[in-house]
Amino acid sequence: MRLAIVTNIITPYRRNFYEEINKVLQREGGELRVFAMTDSLPLRPWTYEDLKSTYTELLPVKKFFVGENDYLINLSVNKRLRAFNPNKVIIAGSWTYPTLWLMLLHKLKSVKYYFWTESHSVRGFEVTSKNNLIFKFKRYLYNKFDGYCTPGIYANENLNSIVGNHGERVKLPNLVDNKFYEEAISKRDNRNTICKLYGLDDNKRRFITPARLVSLKGLDLFFLAVAKSKYKDNAEFVLAGDGPEKEKLQEIAESNKIDIKFLGYCNQNQVRELYACSDVFLLPSLSDANPLTSIEGAFSGLPLCVSKYTGNSPELCKVKENGIIFDTNKPSSIIEAFEFFMEASEEWLASAGNTSLQIAKDGFDCVTESEKFIIQLSQL
Repeated sequence: MRLAIVTNIITPYRRNFYEEINKVLQREGGELRVFAMTDSLPLRPWTYEDLKSTYTELLPVKKFFVGENDYLINLSVNKRLRAFNPNKVIIAGSWTYPTLWLMLLHKLKSVKYYFWTESHSVRGFEVTSKNNLIFKFKRYLYNKFDGYCTPGIYANENLNSIVGNHGERVKLPNLVDNKFYEEAISKRDNRNTICKLYGLDDNKRRFITPARLVSLKGLDLFFLAVAKSKYKDNAEFVLAGDGPEKEKLQEIAESNKIDIKFLGYCNQNQVRELYACSDVFLLPSLSDANPLTSIEGAFSGLPLCVSKYTGNSPELCKVKENGIIFDTNKPSSIIEAFEFFMEASEEWLASAGNTSLQIAKDGFDCVTESEKFIIQLSQL
């Protein structure tokens, strides 16, 4: 099988998955080509040059922005696809990219096109009604695909609401370099040293959030609720990421005397160290398709404190076994979740972390799931 993947940008957290499916395809006499629509995007502190490989190719691009949304146009995409001559094409990224429209309107003959979609409709805010031209255009595009790659329950429900039973379905859970993050467990022996390195208070229960500081992450709502908890002074929150909400969050921290450490962008090695010295993984998103960081946290052996709006919460979090799922829009739900973790014993935290690790191994092992994916795709 000759497989082409067209994505908006090559990312460090997808690279291990690409490496694994490349190995599987080469073993079977096939070939992988990952086409990148652009070399860089805002709030992504890396470039194509940092991550390119023998199987990647950068497309010439015209890009423009409307607010926070980027739009990419790669006029040569179909020419490049014809040169590679794939059996199957997977398109990742937003359906709003004009490049995707070009590919669907000029599909190569005898080639199946799949949409890698993680989006879902479980969001903490009102969405536009389906009875409009935008939704009709979206449904028109979705129906032009031959199949879909989806990670789990939420994404499948959303896909069914758009296309019904149309198209083949291929399970593709989000995957990370799990062996890398599992090393956080052994690094936990060096917790005190790591805490000193990052200026952290090892006498408090620590919540780690690796995320861009944007409004959709729901951090402001979470901290405003936590400010009313009796345990506020006994917790430390570590934010590994940067973004436009930083100043607002700093003001919330200062005015409510919440211990929040703003570490800015952290690379994968630093994030792993932060997992190693933390007690709980936290992600209070108002909308999050299928966050890789939740999977990283689980492989790092951490209990999960995640909102119901995170797309992989049904697969990753068993309530009160390895974590809590809360509603970011309800302060009482936030406080209940926060205080559950603050009152949890060290023994429960350790047991919950082990459960997180086992759930991750069973459903998100990169080598195993990559092999399953290629086998399933090749049979369609």
